Amino acid sequence: YWWDFCPRMVHIGIWDDVTLDFHASARIADVFVRPTLDADLQRADVSVTVDLDSAQPGAVTVETTLRLDGDSITVTRAEHTLAPGSTRLDLTLAIDAPRLWYPNGYGDQPLYEADIHALAADGTLLDRRTVRFGIRSIELIPNETPDASARPYTLVVNGQRMYIKGWNWVPMDVMYGVPRPEKLERLLTLAQRAHVNLLRIWGGGLIETEAFYNRCDELGILVWQEFIMSSSGIDNNPSTEPEFIAMMVNEAEQIIPRRRNHPSLAIWCGGNELTAGEEQPLDDRHPLLAALRDTVVRLDPDRLWLPTSPTGRLFSNSLENIESDPTGLHDVHGPWEYQGVTGQYELYNKGTSLLHSEFGVEGITNLRTLDTVIAPDNQIPVTLENPIWEHLGAWWVKTTMWRETFGDISDIESLIRATQLTQADGLRYALEADRRRKYQNSGTLPWQFNEPYPMAACTS
Repeated sequence: YWWDFCPRMVHIGIWDDVTLDFHASARIADVFVRPTLDADLQRADVSVTVDLDSAQPGAVTVETTLRLDGDSITVTRAEHTLAPGSTRLDLTLAIDAPRLWYPNGYGDQPLYEADIHALAADGTLLDRRTVRFGIRSIELIPNETPDASARPYTLVVNGQRMYIKGWNWVPMDVMYGVPRPEKLERLLTLAQRAHVNLLRIWGGGLIETEAFYNRCDELGILVWQEFIMSSSGIDNNPSTEPEFIAMMVNEAEQIIPRRRNHPSLAIWCGGNELTAGEEQPLDDRHPLLAALRDTVVRLDPDRLWLPTSPTGRLFSNSLENIESDPTGLHDVHGPWEYQGVTGQYELYNKGTSLLHSEFGVEGITNLRTLDTVIAPDNQIPVTLENPIWEHLGAWWVKTTMWRETFGDISDIESLIRATQLTQADGLRYALEADRRRKYQNSGTLPWQFNEPYPMAACTS
């Protein structure tokens, strides 16, 4: 329950919204809207799957309307006879010259609506469901690498190749159930203004909320959503027990239909830093990851899939790996600390990664936040021997590196400025070095964009 960016707090109880709905005889249990674009992007066939639950036999009329900006595009009505239990209905509607949904920086984000009414034989409304969706195509193509064994990491949306300018996202609040609508709006708007086009939802956190996904739909921020498995320092290789796999598949079967209509959702991923050894990321040969992949293919067949992050032959972005296997750095993680006044720049000048999905540089927080969480009398010394810095800084109090870089700094304001300088410049250089190699490298996602608790030192 403890990570490098928040203190240990154990979560117990219901953390997300709960509703109880009553229906007379039939209800709409689920709607899956699946647009498919023609190769020339001039027509979309919109497949709509409606799952109905009925308590008794009877006739029902299902009316489906597609809208854009409030204007009706097409309407279809069909009568069906329902038996008690579940009934699945499939229909396809065509849209000519569709307005396409693009990631931030590549175009607009028009959002269509599919409005479904279930009507009794006498015209009484039994249930209604409105689903927003976007029309776009998305795929991964190979990077510019001689290694034919590498996965493809270059995103192509609506036929346009795009470089991933992203960040890693962790829960907004250390207690998940605390609503933070203003903070959500501020953070996602900041991301959009910073030209972010993808956020990786780290596998030690949450299946993010409907509010998060709705705002990403509107802002054009793609989402890489990991299932909730993560390196924990205990066991990075998940269990292969049949009972555990069955539980995880059941979880995925509840999760996927709740998120699959969002155009922002780009990638499902098995989890964070799942490995068989120090430098051996797991792949789909692992029984659990294979089962999750198969569940994604069955329930959300157009979505991209990664077994874990990082993927590829090697885990770490390090000089040792670059020298020993320069084409083996596919999707890599690290390092998360400033490497020094020469080491930071030497490492990134020699980079060979195809995707850099987690890395960072530490820094001390702003003085206003520091004064709020640590009384000024307790701020010195800034070492891990000071239990308050251990509690609110832990991994990120790099006293030796800071002294090597700046010498001894005795006042807290100067130390804040110094570490924030290395954080800013270290991240700047890492990003620029990776982006100089596009599309041999297809994206950078620093660790981490936000933090759920005001830490004294962090990579946020």
